[in-house]
Amino acid sequence: MEQRIVSESRRNWGIDALRMVATIMVLILHTLNLGKVLELCPEGSLRHTLGTVVMAAVYCTVNCYGLISGYVGLNSRYRYSKLAVLWLQVVFYNLLGLVVGLFMWPQRITLRRLVTSLLPVMTDTYWYFTAYFATFLLVPIFNKGLQALTRRQARVLCLVIVCVFTVFPTALSKDTFSLLRGYTMLWLSLLYILGGCMRRGEIFSTQRSWILLLVYGLCVAVAAIPRLIWGTDNISVLGIDYSGRFLTEYVAPPILLCGMILLAVFSRIKIKSAGVQKVISVLAPASFGIYILHMQYDVLNLIFRLPLFRWIAYRPAPVMILMVLLAAVVLYLICAVIEKLRQWLFAVLKVQKGLEKLENKLLGNLWNET
Repeated sequence: MEQRIVSESRRNWGIDALRMVATIMVLILHTLNLGKVLELCPEGSLRHTLGTVVMAAVYCTVNCYGLISGYVGLNSRYRYSKLAVLWLQVVFYNLLGLVVGLFMWPQRITLRRLVTSLLPVMTDTYWYFTAYFATFLLVPIFNKGLQALTRRQARVLCLVIVCVFTVFPTALSKDTFSLLRGYTMLWLSLLYILGGCMRRGEIFSTQRSWILLLVYGLCVAVAAIPRLIWGTDNISVLGIDYSGRFLTEYVAPPILLCGMILLAVFSRIKIKSAGVQKVISVLAPASFGIYILHMQYDVLNLIFRLPLFRWIAYRPAPVMILMVLLAAVVLYLICAVIEKLRQWLFAVLKVQKGLEKLENKLLGNLWNET
């Protein structure tokens, strides 16, 4: 879901580990929500309380992806061929989903579905890929500006973005800048800039990890409390209406801060074990593929809209949480195996090398010229 570090000698294994963690967090979130586990837990029960807290704890997953993009992409080589490979990856899984649909729901397979599968951005098949596609096109401009910032300028810019685009709109319960709860290209662009600012400004670099994790826990509590107190209803404070989920949105300050904290903590993790590095090097690049595969329309229907996970909601609270985590890990591993097969196929067909060769022929080293 983000640009990868291209130099093994400079590879930050902690960041790659965060890619994996963020992907598992997505699967936990979708198991709770799309899998109807949280919905089936009676409000006020221990199961519902723990489920809501866990949901708040993993809700920053998309923010993690966006922040990683800026943190890593700031000093990475920019290539249009990377975006072309992602496009073909999405098309591959769309066509794979159509094959699944032919056996499960043949009446849904139409010519329109085929066209939609080939043009994922134009038809907005996946909101994240659509938003990321547009953001990626602006990355050269973002990088030029971020690389020119001083440490102090980066910190001030980070503070301004957080206050103007998250704190004030959330406090006023008004989508002033049409961020649509974070499901937009503008929000991913802001996350990219924030990730770059965190690197340029060395934000949170002097805070101990355990202190940051305590703040993370506090943010999770703050985000979960409104949902636990008034659920999905609205409450009016000083004439301003707040929904129960107003602090569990991608654009909400506690959720954004959670993502920034995880990025800061994982970026300083030193992984020296060759075995662990090998596992991460195999699984971390599968993150985007895992996301696209499990969110593909036909696969999504097969996994989440059939009652595969609903029985989990009736287990005792601690068991329920463990089962949600286990389900997410199992889905992660299954999707990772399929994604590795897809990577092998693309490598055999020399998809990436062919696209890079074409880009070099047409544009040369366009965005890396000095």
